[in-house]
Amino acid sequence: PAIATINRLRREVPLRWPAGHFDAMMFPVALEWLTVATPRVMFIGLGETDEWAHEGDYARYLEAAHRADMYIAELWTTLQSMPEYRGTTTLIITTDHGRGSNEAGPREWNNHNTRTVGSHEMWVGMIGPEIPARGTISGGPTLHQAQIAASIARAVGVDWCKEEPRAEAPIPLK
Repeated sequence: PAIATINRLRREVPLRWPAGHFDAMMFPVALEWLTVATPRVMFIGLGETDEWAHEGDYARYLEAAHRADMYIAELWTTLQSMPEYRGTTTLIITTDHGRGSNEAGPREWNNHNTRTVGSHEMWVGMIGPEIPARGTISGGPTLHQAQIAASIARAVGVDWCKEEPRAEAPIPLK
């Protein structure tokens, strides 16, 4: 019933952006689905920070990033409270692209394209039973977005490189 109610709201609340809803309309559906369906793999796409950045609204960008942090914390707390997931779940958090860096200039932070300095760089956060706690890592080996699929597959016991020989190896855990 909660999913049906939220989906009704998603249909009826006007969109601000053609590509999607506010994260506050998406996250409750994902959280409810997690608790009722207990999926083995689940993808959640939070895109509100990207939309505010494209508009150049830094204050709302920061607000959306803060909400996303709260959603991630709630997701992890929920996962750890459920016997099906506690102690066995891996959470991989990343973006679909980078954002212009400070080197690009103060007006370029809201872009991402081949001409925007730093937009090819992105971050990834991973937490789970097989991932050692190492804090922030920088200056290590270059990682690629193409490694995310193999990393997700590894978390559910699948060797993605064996399934898809053209795939890149998963992100190293050591």
